[in-house]
Amino acid sequence: MKKWIGLAAVALSATLVLCSCSGGQNKDADQPAGAEQQTAETTEAPVDLSLYKKPAEVVKLDLSKEDPSNDEMRFVYDDEGRVSQCYYNIEDEEIYVNYKYEDGAVQIYAFIRAVVVADERIEISEYSADQGFTEINGYYFKGVTAK
Repeated sequence: MKKWIGLAAVALSATLVLCSCSGGQNKDADQPAGAEQQTAETTEAPVDLSLYKKPAEVVKLDLSKEDPSNDEMRFVYDDEGRVSQCYYNIEDEEIYVNYKYEDGAVQIYAFIRAVVVADERIEISEYSADQGFTEINGYYFKGVTAK
């Protein structure tokens, strides 16, 4: 009798496992989570690469100010006081510029949405807190000059 109860329990367990694996599937089972959102994002208009202009070509700033950020352009600074990020708009598209300082140079990456629209390396002097803002090759910097 115990063997029959054990066999019945095993058979019931196997049946439940098989039903849960094959049953309840829907037509979207092969779609990854968030697929609806991915589909919506892919219908967005492609980025117009010709839209990109360097910050100094779009917004003229008063470089004598400690922080020339204004309604048209906003800066973020790193721990040393150097510009690390810059945000501005061109025709309702937000431009994001990232500054990565390394070995006497800065690597600049600019983005429209998630698309890289600029990738430049600029040789610069050592950082000096006494130097204010300057424009080098169309980008704004604080505390450095061009080499």
